[in-house]
Amino acid sequence: MQKAFLLFILFLQINLYAQKDYFTEASQLFNKGKYFLELKDYTSALKVFKTIVEKYKYSEVSPKAQFFIGKILYNLGNYNLAIEELNKAVKEYPYEDIAPSSYLLMGYIFMKSKDYVRSYLQFQKIIDNYPESKEFVEAKYMSALILFNYINEPKQAFQYFQEIIDKYPNSEFADNSLYWIGEYFYDQKNYSRALTEFQKVIDEYPTGNKVSSALLKKGLCLMNLNKMEMALLTFQKILNQFPETPEAISAEKMINKINEYLKNKEMKETINQLKNSIAELNKNIEELKSFYLGKESLDLLPEEQANLPAFELYKNAKNFYDAKNYNEAIKLFKQITYKFSSSALAPRAQFMLGKIYSDIFNPEKDYTKAIMEFQMVITRFPKSEFADDALYEIGNCYCSFEPKLNQDGLKEYKKAIETYEKFLNIYPQSKLAPYALFKIGICYSSFDKIDNPEGLTEYHLAIASFKKLIDKYPESDLCDNAQYYIAKLYSSYDKERRPYGLKDYKQSLIEYRKLLSKYPDSEFVNYAQQEIENIKNIMSE
Repeated sequence: MQKAFLLFILFLQINLYAQKDYFTEASQLFNKGKYFLELKDYTSALKVFKTIVEKYKYSEVSPKAQFFIGKILYNLGNYNLAIEELNKAVKEYPYEDIAPSSYLLMGYIFMKSKDYVRSYLQFQKIIDNYPESKEFVEAKYMSALILFNYINEPKQAFQYFQEIIDKYPNSEFADNSLYWIGEYFYDQKNYSRALTEFQKVIDEYPTGNKVSSALLKKGLCLMNLNKMEMALLTFQKILNQFPETPEAISAEKMINKINEYLKNKEMKETINQLKNSIAELNKNIEELKSFYLGKESLDLLPEEQANLPAFELYKNAKNFYDAKNYNEAIKLFKQITYKFSSSALAPRAQFMLGKIYSDIFNPEKDYTKAIMEFQMVITRFPKSEFADDALYEIGNCYCSFEPKLNQDGLKEYKKAIETYEKFLNIYPQSKLAPYALFKIGICYSSFDKIDNPEGLTEYHLAIASFKKLIDKYPESDLCDNAQYYIAKLYSSYDKERRPYGLKDYKQSLIEYRKLLSKYPDSEFVNYAQQEIENIKNIMSE
């Protein structure tokens, strides 16, 4: 009995020493990773932190190591992988300090990618779940900034800015929040109140980073209040105190305009004429808007939906779309494009209307309507991030026919080609450019005996398009696919459907072998090997 007890004590001591070594090794590795991080040796730091996460998962430094993996990937510009690793951090360590830090960094990554809705959602998670964290005020400020500048929800943004000033007056975001409150009133054309807020920024935060901007807006407020001499003094102050800033350039322009105004006694009449012209133009715009949006045809929404802000309305519409409740989704997306036409979500909602009508799973899909909705994105929001996507989707609608998957699709290949070529001329740098070239090749190769008696020419044009894709975008994930189609087209021949096929088996062999050589990991390798054997058999007959 005594021997067993002694063995048990010995086991505990060994285990205790092992645990001590485990945590000591983890801590030493972590310090090594931080050292590499300080030197900006990201490759070495990444390797160390990954080792900690894999081998010392239960150590106290493992959560921080997981966060640093995401942060390093962000520093390296690999945003997608950074998001993956940061998501791991919040899922595996939701109660650690790194959770709000991870959400904050993900918010900045999505913001950098101009995905403002997802960025807002990350900051909002900190506000909802980590109110005591050090990241809380920053998350509140960034949420307000997005609401004000990108999602067009100024009232909610105003509330957030005001809360920061009231509850956290000594935070580093207080002066900026006060400035944006001034911007809020300026946008509301309440120039007297805006002037008061901008003056507070200047007086209460004289060393802050918004003083020059506040001075500029103060001058503009004075101009709108017809206090030209005071505005002139304010703009001159910017030139004296902040001569190397962008605000100084704007201030100099305003000084010239004011001097011109003061010299020209007829300026008042000119301004009135300009205001009348603007009023007439706004009237015409509203008439066009009413025509395009079809106000009278909008379905009435329940009161609880009709009074929702744009962001909530969009979220509900997207939920309906994901649930394949297309009719309800259409109602809400239309409401956004009409009621919140100046919102950053309006072009997104307009684009989604096109997606619904062209969705292959929509039993009421209508490609003609889809084309109209996508065209509306281009007409109403030509500078939005969805304009190029919309033009590309119009091309997709024109060639949407699929023998097995989508027999209701359109077979208007010539219109599709014209649309894709227009897309390439307008958006040559778009991420969709290689896809447009690929689709042109597919369209040319889709002409058959019935569609186009001169099919021979179309096959050569298809090959030319696929070759252009490979030459111009060698890193595209479509290159192996394009190479496969080139080889396939050279051997294309069918007595009934494609009697005009090229039937150039020798060139086809060359192209299939090129596929095997250049793209050994391609999913088309097995097909290519089978086709090589088939062609050899045909040529030996």
